[in-house]
Amino acid sequence: MKEREIDRRPLTAEEDIQIEEEMLIQWVGEELSRVMHEQHLDKTQLAERLGKKRPDVTQLLRGDRNLTLRTVARLAYALGLRCRLRFEPLITGGGQRKPMGAVLEAKDEWRLPATTLRRQRAVANG
Repeated sequence: MKEREIDRRPLTAEEDIQIEEEMLIQWVGEELSRVMHEQHLDKTQLAERLGKKRPDVTQLLRGDRNLTLRTVARLAYALGLRCRLRFEPLITGGGQRKPMGAVLEAKDEWRLPATTLRRQRAVANG
């Protein structure tokens, strides 16, 4: 089977926004999962702390459900954390796009690993 060729056209503004949305959703889920792992906490235990069912927590962590700021605050609180959101410019002084800049702070700052162009295109093309 022939591999699909990568779409090399510039992203539209709407595609760019969708990528930012998906990266933030992915980042929040990954960070919450990482904190849960560090705390030796499983989804069932987190669900109990939230008064929810395990499938609800799974859907939230995967990004299948809309994560409102209220929901993120409740998830963080259930993990003994406070979530702080930081805004920063998308573009560096050199005109290059910066990686995701939202930060979940407890003791340290954590960042989303760089997303590949292939993943970005897949998200943008739905």
